[in-house]
Amino acid sequence: MYKILHNNRGGDFQTLFLGMRGDGVLKYDLVTGEETLFTTKNQGEDRLHNNWIASTYIDSQSRLWVGLFSGLACYDIQADTFKIINQTPYIKGSCNAFGEMHDGNILIGTSNGLLIYNPDNDKVLKSMTSIDGLVDNHVRTIEIDSKGRAWIGTYHGITYFDPSTGRLTSLQGGYGLSEITVMHSAYNKETDRMFLIGNLGYTQFNPSSITPVKFTAPIAVTGVYINGRKITESHMTNGRQTIITDSLSRCHRINISHKDNNLVLRLSPMDFRDPSNLIYEWMIDNDSDGSWITTRSGNSSIVIPDLDPGTHTLLIRAVDNDVYSDTSELTIYVSPPWYLTTIAKIFYLLVVMSILALIYILIQKQNNEKINEAKVRFFMNISHEIRSPVTCIINPLQTLLRKNHDQETTAMLKTMQRNADRILSLANQLLELRKIDKGKKRLSMQKTELKGFALELVELFRPVAEKKSIEISLDAPYEIPDLWVDRTNFDKVLVNLITNAIKYTPDGGRIVVRLSTGTDAVLGNCANISVIDTGIGLDQKNISRIFDRFYQGQGSGSASGFGVGLDLARQLVTLHHGTLTAANRNDGIKGSVFTVQLPLGKAHLQPEEIAIDDTSPLSVHPVTVTPRQLNEDTISTDKTDDPISKSRKRHIGRRILIVDDDTELRRYMCMHFSRNDKVFEASNGVEAKKILLSHKVDIVVSDVVMPEIDGLELLKAIKSNSETTHMPVILLSSRIDIADRMAGWDRGADGYIGKPFDVTELDAMINNLIDNRLRLKGKFSGAQDTDKKMVISDIKGNDEILMDKIMKAINSRIDDPQLNVEELGIEVGISRAHLHRKMKELIGMTPSDFIRNVRLRKACEILKKPDVDITQVAYKLGFTSQPHFSTAFKKFTGVTPSEYRSHNAE
Repeated sequence: MYKILHNNRGGDFQTLFLGMRGDGVLKYDLVTGEETLFTTKNQGEDRLHNNWIASTYIDSQSRLWVGLFSGLACYDIQADTFKIINQTPYIKGSCNAFGEMHDGNILIGTSNGLLIYNPDNDKVLKSMTSIDGLVDNHVRTIEIDSKGRAWIGTYHGITYFDPSTGRLTSLQGGYGLSEITVMHSAYNKETDRMFLIGNLGYTQFNPSSITPVKFTAPIAVTGVYINGRKITESHMTNGRQTIITDSLSRCHRINISHKDNNLVLRLSPMDFRDPSNLIYEWMIDNDSDGSWITTRSGNSSIVIPDLDPGTHTLLIRAVDNDVYSDTSELTIYVSPPWYLTTIAKIFYLLVVMSILALIYILIQKQNNEKINEAKVRFFMNISHEIRSPVTCIINPLQTLLRKNHDQETTAMLKTMQRNADRILSLANQLLELRKIDKGKKRLSMQKTELKGFALELVELFRPVAEKKSIEISLDAPYEIPDLWVDRTNFDKVLVNLITNAIKYTPDGGRIVVRLSTGTDAVLGNCANISVIDTGIGLDQKNISRIFDRFYQGQGSGSASGFGVGLDLARQLVTLHHGTLTAANRNDGIKGSVFTVQLPLGKAHLQPEEIAIDDTSPLSVHPVTVTPRQLNEDTISTDKTDDPISKSRKRHIGRRILIVDDDTELRRYMCMHFSRNDKVFEASNGVEAKKILLSHKVDIVVSDVVMPEIDGLELLKAIKSNSETTHMPVILLSSRIDIADRMAGWDRGADGYIGKPFDVTELDAMINNLIDNRLRLKGKFSGAQDTDKKMVISDIKGNDEILMDKIMKAINSRIDDPQLNVEELGIEVGISRAHLHRKMKELIGMTPSDFIRNVRLRKACEILKKPDVDITQVAYKLGFTSQPHFSTAFKKFTGVTPSEYRSHNAE
């Protein structure tokens, strides 16, 4: 038998309930002696879940609460039935004690903590354990005092629970407790006496008379431990500062290193109370949720792990029997790593600001480069565009200058030609700058006798200088060593400097080109070429900008240029590994000095910069500037006949096709050639193809840049068609770089002339090409006539036999779409690679192009018949679809099959 319970609720004193471990609950009527045993054998759900009784309790509603090992039961005494209860919360552990609260809820003490149970809805409202403040999870007894507080006895002390605050207060010693183990308890409401029974006896006290002890001093830190090591006032953080700034008892600040990531503080209330009842609460940096971290009763240490670098505020307080101490404040400073120190952050800020400044400078530089690039591109486009109009200006002017005019008319014509040449010179300079900017300018250095080279230029400019009464001379007091320069490009530098000197020097002034040698800190031994004038001088404020592209100095008046020449000169000098500087004269005479410094010898040159064949004379070199660009009086006005007529007889009645999208230039050339020749004109390659199909032409003169089909595509089409492959083609273009010219030569051009061009030169080239074709034709015709007179055996060469086989194979399978290079090689008995190489050698075409051309030539013959359908022709010639056939046919002939039929139908 475990417990006998007398039902004294509701005036019923005649019933006893006996809880028996292993045998259930026995109900005994004291008057009648009737016995009723409740066990697991009872029928229905209103029965015990097991027979092992841990405790019993009768509440104010005459309900018998039976605590089981692994379960809970409730017997309604009045109704004589068991209440159905969800067993899930109680299945693990035992229900050891009960207590009824003033609100009717039942406190259930279990071996796993304290539960607040609502009997009306069979719900556990709250579960409390040692984490919430219970002194121990194994609850043995529960007593409710007169104030409604629940006194909870455990093996390790007592805890009282105040429902009004929801707080648990634990007592583990002190206050007169003889022992902390509580096995049984009892409470007398009439005398307000609480009895706690343990192993050593019992303890009685009056719950209402217990008063909490107030704290007399703030909580103090009595010990500091870092990474398990006790710290004293003498310890330092990484040798830089003390950890504890004051005595330990008055410690208000702790300094630790960022590496000390485990800080333990030992606390004390600084009085003589029993520490086993104390609970410490702490908070770091006023956590956003405002929650305090609580220690277990009797634990006087708090652990603060892993603090971030910086200053932190630790708040500490203690609680004993619901009495709180004053909050103590402790400052904890965590020193940052070196990369997060103030100096490091300042350095980072400076680095970021430097990067931003650099980015800003780069952006500004890029914007300036984009602006300059846009200017250069704009002027380049203009340069390309103006070459055709300049051609239309210069050629008529040259024609007019060959005729007799009065002096005034001749002077005006010369002025027109001089300004046209000036426009052309500016265009050439812009193209040179563009080439340098793109890194495509390559120099070819040759050993040059500097004195002779400079004298040649001075003599060239002498007539122009004398016209303004300017004295120009060369000053070379001693022998100057030979210099390695690109003669074609370096004379542009000196021409530009001398031209500027003449431009800005007033009448009667003086210009000296001085040669000397010296030593430079960067260049070493070098040659100095100075152009010294007595002109207007340079603006001292903007002298550093004088070599900027498109910069024009103030006060230069009508003589101002475009701000391109000096920039080109500086770029060319830089490519020569030298320097170009400008300054005002310092000898008391007004004027400027432009100095070019170039290193002597060739040790500074790369192998690719040295001319492969340096056999030309050291000083004799034709300069790139012509006298006509410098002096109108130097232009020859001798009236000569057509140079072609002087050399040999000009061919009459030539059939010339002129292709150019510039209407004015095309009309001028047509007008020039139509006096003696038959001229056809087209504005683009498409129109030219149509003319070539319908007319016989001796020669084609074509522009390169045109809409739809340009000159290079037209050239390729002409040379790939067996009907026109013999036809000479001359290309005209404002693109005169070697790469542009090579693009034309590689496609089989017979001539390439840059714009602006001399029409007499074009006339001579046309005459030569036609003459060469006629001589070649005559040669073969004579050979053929001779062959007819000879009696020889009919023997075919290997190449002829191969071509016969190829033609036979193609004709036999011309309607087979599967006929390709591999199949053709099988038919003639040679490999694909050998066939490709042999046909390129014999006819200049790949096998696939030859097969397609044979089919398309056959299509041209068939389409002359008006009653044949185009789709039928396509499939008959091996094309897989009519659109594919039409595309290939138009590419071959320049017109669609329908257009070809309409022009060539029989």
